[in-house]
Amino acid sequence: MADDFEAPWVEKYRPRVLADVVGNRDTIASLQAMAQAGNMTNLILSGPPGTGKTTSILCLARELLGTSMKQAVLELNASDDRGIDTVRSKIKMFAQQKVTLPPGRHKIVILDEADSMTAAAQQALRRTMEIFSATTRFALACNNSTKIIEPIQSRCAILRFTRLPDEMLLRRLLTGELDGAEKQAIALWKSGYSSLDIIGTVFRVCKALPMEDEKLKLEFIKLIGTTHMCIADGVSTLLQIHGLVARLCSVALAAKTEA
Repeated sequence: MADDFEAPWVEKYRPRVLADVVGNRDTIASLQAMAQAGNMTNLILSGPPGTGKTTSILCLARELLGTSMKQAVLELNASDDRGIDTVRSKIKMFAQQKVTLPPGRHKIVILDEADSMTAAAQQALRRTMEIFSATTRFALACNNSTKIIEPIQSRCAILRFTRLPDEMLLRRLLTGELDGAEKQAIALWKSGYSSLDIIGTVFRVCKALPMEDEKLKLEFIKLIGTTHMCIADGVSTLLQIHGLVARLCSVALAAKTEA
């Protein structure tokens, strides 16, 4: 129970399976096909921050590896060093480790923001990919795939993610899907929008979006307005957006229960 309270919301409500990932249907369908086939190729997942690249590959890894995921997946995120030493130590050592996996499965290395790696580190990574191709697959998430050297690109399938429409956030709220709504809110925040930008967008979409339940729509507008006042008074942290998303989902679920 304690872990549930301590986990950041972005992790607590992160989709666990590919079917729960919002948007980018064609790209997700390609990943689902790999999961069903029981084998993945090396991948480059390219697109803006917050569009589900890392989440999607983690879902794929979970569906492929199941209970073996913990020991068979190495994830290096933006806080990790991206120099050549990391490739030679962490990544190469992981690739060399022997892990018992179901037939046809491979260990997976996930590199977030791979386009920030140095040229020397990318060359070292290319060699590691070649040497351990029989046991290890690589998934590189990046904002711009052109910053990945061509020898790596030629060894990967490139999947592109696009930003999700703003109204997807509200539609998630209306169905009470807290995980999806939370993901959309965080994506907007990570894209550089301020709390006022986000709350303004939510208000405009809510006002314009047709809703059969007029009472629910008025309740949404009331909650959005209250949060807007708090943000305008200077309390503009991401926690305000988190709180609003949770309250809107709660109201939507209550309305569905009454109906």
